[in-house]
Amino acid sequence: MKKKILSTLVCLTVAATTVIGCGNAASEQTTTTSDTSAQTKTETTETKTEEKKEEAAASTDEKVTLSIYTQYADDDTKVPYDYAVEQLAQAYPNVELNLIVQAQDDGQTLKTLAATGQLPDIYQASTDIINTFRESNQIMVLNDVAKSTGFLDKLYDANKDLAYAEDGNIYAFPFSGQEYVLWYYNKALFAENNLEIPETYDELLNCIEVFKSKGITPLALFGQEGWNTAAAYDVIATRYTAGGIKALDEGSANITDEGYVKAAKKMEELVAAGLYQEDATTTNYDQASEKFLSGEAAMFINGQWYIEDATKTLGDNVDWMFYPAEDSASFEAGKAVFSGGGSSSGFAVNPDSENAALAAEVAEFITEKYCEAKVMYRHNPLVAIDTGKEPDSEYPAMMKKLSDTLPSITSTTKFTWGLTNSTFNDAIQSESQGLVSGQFSADEFIQDIQDTME
Repeated sequence: MKKKILSTLVCLTVAATTVIGCGNAASEQTTTTSDTSAQTKTETTETKTEEKKEEAAASTDEKVTLSIYTQYADDDTKVPYDYAVEQLAQAYPNVELNLIVQAQDDGQTLKTLAATGQLPDIYQASTDIINTFRESNQIMVLNDVAKSTGFLDKLYDANKDLAYAEDGNIYAFPFSGQEYVLWYYNKALFAENNLEIPETYDELLNCIEVFKSKGITPLALFGQEGWNTAAAYDVIATRYTAGGIKALDEGSANITDEGYVKAAKKMEELVAAGLYQEDATTTNYDQASEKFLSGEAAMFINGQWYIEDATKTLGDNVDWMFYPAEDSASFEAGKAVFSGGGSSSGFAVNPDSENAALAAEVAEFITEKYCEAKVMYRHNPLVAIDTGKEPDSEYPAMMKKLSDTLPSITSTTKFTWGLTNSTFNDAIQSESQGLVSGQFSADEFIQDIQDTME
């Protein structure tokens, strides 16, 4: 599927999570005696936890190889993994990881591995995977490990709900906090073509026409992954109803409600106008990202984790925009509503592993190191736990802009990997792909989802 001054950003994040209740948070440091005592206690707890890990690792000289199924596709996934492996070699010298790169197929390969008895020792699990594997007893309950390793103590209060599944158990160690779908754009391409950043759909349609006339793809979508097409629909749906796909997942809204119908018809109109490339649903992430970073595409939809890569390549020529809306009033009101959200996704463990207990400890350790790397090297403070780390340089302008926006956000929706209704999850991904491809009309999109849910 997948970053100014640190104290300022963290404080802003606290403000945002107070409003949305599901984001990243951190406590301000003060010089009071009580805070000093708390800090000393925390440091002592962390020291003891690390000592326990080292003792467990040193208790045997036997080499153990654990298989791990996780993302390893770009810097946002490679940097944290490589850092975690490096740190693991020091803390657990007897453990080696055998990396199995996660396929970009919304969990289908992992489900196949589970069905054929080839489930890796450690694997990256979405909410959908967690719920599915709970039923087949192919995912370990990690409550005790989360407590004994000190993981629960490091979880930000605002993210503690992300650690627990619906039944109150922990099945995966989350490394991400609240996350957001951002609509990126190439500032240089807009300037070269005398275009203003679109705030309304009429302005967006004009941008589409101009870019197409110049041979530029208006918006590169990696629609081979259903989550990306679902996100594309969600950013439009939230312009009409703040609940977006989250409300549909929870059953508090119906796809036939007026807002969702309007969103489907608007997406159908934008597809017909040529907003996305013709082969969008057969385009993978690498291909779509390359189109955007090379200047072949003017816009791109992805999570906030893409900030670092986009800035590295495009520098000051890249930014993100607030989602366009029906009119100016809707645009202003919509600035407080974002697509995206948090979930209980993270590193899970195969309970049938020959080294299940060790795998659980390693999964927790890797999760901590992922968070550290994201803060230090990916300049992304939106992680699940308090790492105590600082970035190696100032945050990119886009992350600073996002941090400044966080306090005003009133609601978020969900990424598909955070959806809890597997039937709806499958439907919104496949049907949004059909809508993006132009093969489905808005009416067919609505009817197909309605029929599936019934």
